[in-house]
Amino acid sequence: MLHIASMYAIIAALNKRKYMSKIISTYYKETADGPRAEVVQDGITYSIEYYNGRDVAPFAREEFPHNSIHFVQDAAENWAMDIKTLNG
Repeated sequence: MLHIASMYAIIAALNKRKYMSKIISTYYKETADGPRAEVVQDGITYSIEYYNGRDVAPFAREEFPHNSIHFVQDAAENWAMDIKTLNG
């Protein structure tokens, strides 16, 4: 069972990470209201967050710790163009 102090530490870490994230670019499947992929930078790591329409929370997140920003942006664009599919 988690102690209250441990839960507060976890929440604080998640909140800190949330504010350190920076959206680099956004790719839309059809329109600005449709599904989208956001390329996000967390420190030195890039990731893609996938959203359905205007949803606030992503339905999936893919991290690319060893790839360049260009590789990650290409992956996000390929998903938006239905070239890339998500597994899982």
